[in-house]
Amino acid sequence: MLVAEGDDGHIRGYALATPPNKGQSWIVSLAVDPAVQGMRVGRQLMRETLKSLRAAGTGTVLLWVEPANDHAIALYESLGFVRDPAGTRPDHFGPGADRLLMSLPLSD
Repeated sequence: MLVAEGDDGHIRGYALATPPNKGQSWIVSLAVDPAVQGMRVGRQLMRETLKSLRAAGTGTVLLWVEPANDHAIALYESLGFVRDPAGTRPDHFGPGADRLLMSLPLSD
């Protein structure tokens, strides 16, 4: 888990990822305080998380994202994540909780 802290000591965001298992890691959660959205906090958290996962031996990073979350999808795609060709998984996390799988191969 990585945490972004503001100058005032308040948490501004966090990224939570799993350690590698058979070369794969999952981004479990990324959250940014609405007051600092658009200030590259999420991007910085993701870059640092990917750097740590690469150092830990992760070969592929996976994540689920809500298909309607255009801002998150744009961030992930700008970092090199690609959408799974199978498309959106209806009701993946329960009724009405559709998700899109995205992946990023890490290279040395």
